[in-house]
Amino acid sequence: VFEELKKLYAIALPLIVSALVMYGKSALSVLFLGQIGKEALAGGTLAMGIANITGYSIIAGLALGMEAITSQACGARRWPLMVQTLQRTITILTLASVPISFLWLYVKPILLLCGQDPKIVTVATVYLTY
Repeated sequence: VFEELKKLYAIALPLIVSALVMYGKSALSVLFLGQIGKEALAGGTLAMGIANITGYSIIAGLALGMEAITSQACGARRWPLMVQTLQRTITILTLASVPISFLWLYVKPILLLCGQDPKIVTVATVYLTY
């Protein structure tokens, strides 16, 4: 049992570290934005929510489909299928990133149309742009 736990830990440790880094980045951003002021905090968290829903979730969901196919191809030593899957996934993710990028670049009128405070929208727009 101990050997199995050791192997599981070796696999899980990189995932744990990457998740902590990913979520830590957002937490650190919120801490710094809170020090700047209420409008910066509101705009930054609005932008993070938009980025998570419209971007990261979509890209991660699309990439997740590639994971199973690539793992199976690698396990079966079907290298051409693995390469083909990776190439197609990169193409799909790149194509999906184009409309997401335009949304992030031109989100200001959409947020204003939804009735958001213009000062907060300005901060959110800067956050999403850079």
